Amino acid sequence: MNVTIKALPAPLHRKLKARAQLNKRSLNGEVIDILERSLESKPVDVEALLDQVQRIHILTFASAENPLAFHRNLMLAQSSRNLLLDHPAKGAYTQ
Repeated sequence: MNVTIKALPAPLHRKLKARAQLNKRSLNGEVIDILERSLESKPVDVEALLDQVQRIHILTFASAENPLAFHRNLMLAQSSRNLLLDHPAKGAYTQ
């Protein structure tokens, strides 16, 4: 199937050509690869990702010698998580 892209901005064309050369592909092959990869991406479970970030944050910055810092980091991680979960586009994130 043939597809024509009309009014492709020159800067975008240059970037695609440069990327195609780096990947040793034709311009057409590069565009096909980009399209295939974008359509294969899987949705991200935002809540699970935020829980993982929160656990890493707490483990990284928690210290037995400094319980106040541990508590502060826990509160910051939870508020950051809540802000992201309340965002209107929360279900639209993909890898």
